[in-house]
Amino acid sequence: MTRLQVSPSGFAESVYWAEDLPALSGRSSSAYSRGTAPVEDYTIKLATDYATLRDAMLVREEQLGRDLFEEVVPVGATSATAGTFAQHGNYVNYRLRVAAPGAKQLRFDFGKLVLPEGAEAYFYNDARDFVMGPITDEQFSGPGFVTDIVAGAGVTFDVYLPEGSGEAFEMEQSSVYYGVVGMVPYSNGYGTAQSCNVNVTCGEGSGWVNERRATVLLLLQHGTGFCSGTAIENECRDNRPLIYTAAHCNDTGEQAPQQVVYRFGYEGLICDHPGGNPPPNRWVSFTGATLRASRGYNEFMLVELNQSLSRIEVPIAFAGWNRSTSLPSQTTTLHHAAGDVMKISHDARAPTTASVVLPPLG
Repeated sequence: MTRLQVSPSGFAESVYWAEDLPALSGRSSSAYSRGTAPVEDYTIKLATDYATLRDAMLVREEQLGRDLFEEVVPVGATSATAGTFAQHGNYVNYRLRVAAPGAKQLRFDFGKLVLPEGAEAYFYNDARDFVMGPITDEQFSGPGFVTDIVAGAGVTFDVYLPEGSGEAFEMEQSSVYYGVVGMVPYSNGYGTAQSCNVNVTCGEGSGWVNERRATVLLLLQHGTGFCSGTAIENECRDNRPLIYTAAHCNDTGEQAPQQVVYRFGYEGLICDHPGGNPPPNRWVSFTGATLRASRGYNEFMLVELNQSLSRIEVPIAFAGWNRSTSLPSQTTTLHHAAGDVMKISHDARAPTTASVVLPPLG
């Protein structure tokens, strides 16, 4: 789980700042302080430009047949080749900044991220009004890690390592998701749904609080779009973090769910369209999942998040289900139309059934 934080002062109160840090053996170091840090010592400047990425994204949009909002830029940085280490008191600080000229927002794809026990990692933009973290070793599994969207053209990655654990820390930043299109801060899906969609913060959503807590927005890998999903309970009722979504949300193979961000609680602030974009401390994000089942012809996919959904600050519920073949008298749908804040749709008519002949497998 990754909680996005904005403090009244513009920076998360839980983030520490080290000053006058001595050098570690074999590592470079700098004196860090708010507003005076020598950023050139730990900054990677992407050797690309907005126009080139925009043209590349347009080509990929035509190939995929869908709108995109970001382009993947290789980085290839590791904790051994980029950034700085410095010691302060009983912890070691690792810091790396990525500068992407012209980017509207950034996301980070780590091919490998190993955090020792007790370590905390944070991401924040240059304006220091957007913070993601803390990220710990308990919040992801597998070698890779993908972050949620961070607004701005410059983002810093800060890791705080307990004394004596620095050698266990490993980082390989394989690529950056460079936000090409214009956006409202924190999600370029905000405001893109048509005005006929009703925000869940309207009266229509008042009787569906638990179901809203089970609804999740999926930010697909490589900026290929958005999907909606639902956290569902299983027969053991042990709160396994299972997410039910559509098969077309995974069009790149079995490993794709590991590169998806799953965002709960992304709701508008007011009823009127577009709804008021919520600040990042109103939702919670999870990264990475394992594919459990999928069938394209039935348009379903079941994934299991790498992290538990229990013991978090934002309330999350699990939707129930049954095997009844009886049709309900009416239907209600909660979803993130076009990646927008959560919407609600109600149909007072009973659904109907139809027979569909599917092509053979293979």
